Amino acid sequence: MVKKSSKNHPKTKNYAKTKQRMPKVSNSLKLSRYYLPFSLTVLLSTTVFWSYLSSRVHSSNADQLVNPYFFENFNTFKKALIPGQHTFLLKWPVFLLVSLFGFTNSSYAAATILISIFTVASLAYLIHRIEKRQTVKATLYLVLSSMLLLIPAQPYPGGLLPVNLAMITTRNVEYILYIWCIWQIINVKRIKSYKWLAACTGMSILMASDKLFLSLALGTSVVGLAAYIVTKKKDLVSLFSRLLFSAMTSAVIGYILVISLNFLKVTKIVGSGNGPYGFISNPGQLAHGLLYAIVGLFGNLGANPAFDAAKIRDIAPHSLANIFSLGGPALVLNGVVALLGLLAAGNLIYNSLNHHFSAKHLHIFSKSEKLSLVLIWSTLVSLCMFVSTNHYYTVDARYLAIILFALFISFATFTRTKLWDDKKLINFGLVLFLAMLLSIPLVLKSYSSQTKSSEPFKGRDQLIAQALFNHKVNTLVGDYWRILPIKQQYKIKSTVTPLSGCISIREILSSRSWQPDLDKVSFAYLLTFDKGLTDYPPCSTEAIFKHYGKPNASVLIAGNLETPKEMLLFYDHGISNGTSKAGPTQSTATTQPVNLKNLASTVCPTTTELNIVAHEDDDLLFMNPEIQQSIGAGKCIRTIFLTAGDAGSSQLYWLGRELGAQAAYANMIGADSLWLQRTVKLPSGQYITSAVFKGNSKISLLFMHLPDGNLFGQGFRSSRHESIYKLLHGQIESIHTIYGDSKYTLDQLGQTLADLIDVFKPELIRTQATFYSGVYPDHSDHIAGAQISQRALEKYNSMHASEKPIGLNKYIGYPVHGMPINLNSEQIDKKTEVFLSYAKHDNGVCQSAEDCSATPTYDSYLRRQYTQ
Repeated sequence: MVKKSSKNHPKTKNYAKTKQRMPKVSNSLKLSRYYLPFSLTVLLSTTVFWSYLSSRVHSSNADQLVNPYFFENFNTFKKALIPGQHTFLLKWPVFLLVSLFGFTNSSYAAATILISIFTVASLAYLIHRIEKRQTVKATLYLVLSSMLLLIPAQPYPGGLLPVNLAMITTRNVEYILYIWCIWQIINVKRIKSYKWLAACTGMSILMASDKLFLSLALGTSVVGLAAYIVTKKKDLVSLFSRLLFSAMTSAVIGYILVISLNFLKVTKIVGSGNGPYGFISNPGQLAHGLLYAIVGLFGNLGANPAFDAAKIRDIAPHSLANIFSLGGPALVLNGVVALLGLLAAGNLIYNSLNHHFSAKHLHIFSKSEKLSLVLIWSTLVSLCMFVSTNHYYTVDARYLAIILFALFISFATFTRTKLWDDKKLINFGLVLFLAMLLSIPLVLKSYSSQTKSSEPFKGRDQLIAQALFNHKVNTLVGDYWRILPIKQQYKIKSTVTPLSGCISIREILSSRSWQPDLDKVSFAYLLTFDKGLTDYPPCSTEAIFKHYGKPNASVLIAGNLETPKEMLLFYDHGISNGTSKAGPTQSTATTQPVNLKNLASTVCPTTTELNIVAHEDDDLLFMNPEIQQSIGAGKCIRTIFLTAGDAGSSQLYWLGRELGAQAAYANMIGADSLWLQRTVKLPSGQYITSAVFKGNSKISLLFMHLPDGNLFGQGFRSSRHESIYKLLHGQIESIHTIYGDSKYTLDQLGQTLADLIDVFKPELIRTQATFYSGVYPDHSDHIAGAQISQRALEKYNSMHASEKPIGLNKYIGYPVHGMPINLNSEQIDKKTEVFLSYAKHDNGVCQSAEDCSATPTYDSYLRRQYTQ
């Protein structure tokens, strides 16, 4: 009887008439035949466009990088600490594929784009199943294109967390699976059918993957069932009863699945709470929740003009600026369509609850209407959860993304019963397309501001990677949000040990295999003093030293030596247990500058010899084997390197040269120990670095970090073409260190060397010669450094006229190339061995004995040693 009456339903008749008239209307416009292919092309193109941009924005997002890294090897995955709130079980195959392709930016971008295309294509297919008319369907596709284009990648620049669908660890295909499961439940005629089993299987995987869908499914079922029991809608009561039973069954299966993964020790899923947030507790939080819920809903529909506002006070000015930009028309059109879609969804909910409507029209809800109702109720449930929980609303708009799917399916369901004028639809679609084109500068501006927000940290990350390339350790310890991007972007060989706080090992989104015993392995600790983009706290040296002890070396990453913002601390022999008991001054000596007068290991019980050279290999090439012989005789050796030897290159190069010098002296000592570094503040305010060989205080190196002056003293662009040659000859008034934190006049540089001579009180000074050769000209730094050193010695001797004058030996540099070999084979072999210890850290020199013999310059230097 009901079926018979439904044929006379006015809406059914209207829809039938619409279908009859549709071909005539469609054929009336020649453009209509191209409209659908055009709209699909626009949808595909815009999807690829915004998903690619978003993949670039999230390329350094630790939350995205960490999951594929769990699949780096079996041990890492087995010991992974995966949060039970979102295991991402559904996407494990995707993570595995990314890992197989090497964790490259390309593999992450490709996975992001493909997932986005699949999600959008699935939603487009659902629209196609509901709305058959090509013109209407094509218009919906253009509206979808416009909305997706203007959904931001982040809630605001630097917000990190995703808003749109373009990130492999955000919800995208999850919504498609959720809708598919609901569709199967709608279509089942009886429980325990194959469709029902398939739906429960999919839903259980979804709930095990992300507990949000457990809350959505159960909440939607309970709320919908209660509403339709009250309104006595038997058809919908039956649907929501099946949905509730299916959700409960799926929840049990999902729970068993997670428990089984833990029981079988496949991996470790930790935490079982249903949500990371507590409930609101005051009206203020409620008001904030409601405001950001509205903003979040429109943001997920590409209709939020304040999409780049981080605070409430920014909403109005940002909205006005964006509305009156070229992208303004698209934002306004998206907003109008969003409101119409919300009205359509509201109308559908109203009709489903209105007893008089059903009684009057004898309405039976179609499958698409039922699907729309479930999705609308799911949206309302997600909205209630969003408003009622206390969290950082600005960055959590992603929790409301289901509105996009609910709105378009509801809109398609609504439009299928309406008669539309094809010409008007096509005109609207073309206007919308033009608005999309105009909005591209706004999209690019948003992308640019989002990427620029992380630029300062990317610059720091590069320096950290360079330091780790030279100073190799087993693991990098630090902020989860920082060290994972460093590992991925720069392919550092070290493992990473993510922290959730300054000394707290991260117990989720990490792996036990990334948590070695720091007492037994070398590590570098990333010490950040300033506040970053996340909730990771700024740390203090006192807390770090108390927990890890005193590092043996450090590298400045950001800030300056007096007030650093970030440093990399090296613990080459693991945690320094004994140091943590030291006093404050001693504890901070490796990271905070010490005055020259307080520099340790300067007094020597035996004879001291001081070497002053320009570059980090000059002493090895031109003053050996004499330095080796002095070390063998038990003398104290202090070597000052005037320049960084940077050759215009980056920190990656000159830091390596410093490590190479340390390795060469360790070889000459005949021990494999570590160096203790100190930053030294000179009386005139400049900074130098001191490195003392631990366990043998007779050996120390000092790095002044002046820029390399190039062969003829012209300098390099990277250091403003400054050189000690120009300083010596009055071409510049002062010279800056490559760090930029110190500068010297010629008098200050000479006085600094005189002060160092006074501190070490050597009996002999070795400098480079001022020997000129027309055939083999020497490096400008060698000659200028030698002249400045000799002036400093003369100044010191004049100030200590009553003392025994310090001896001076001057060693010839490049010109030895044209002189006879004067070292025996044993001396040459040892000198080469020492030099090759240095060469391991400098790829600009010969790397083996055979290579050096085949290189005329190095072969000449290693076989000779001449003084002037």
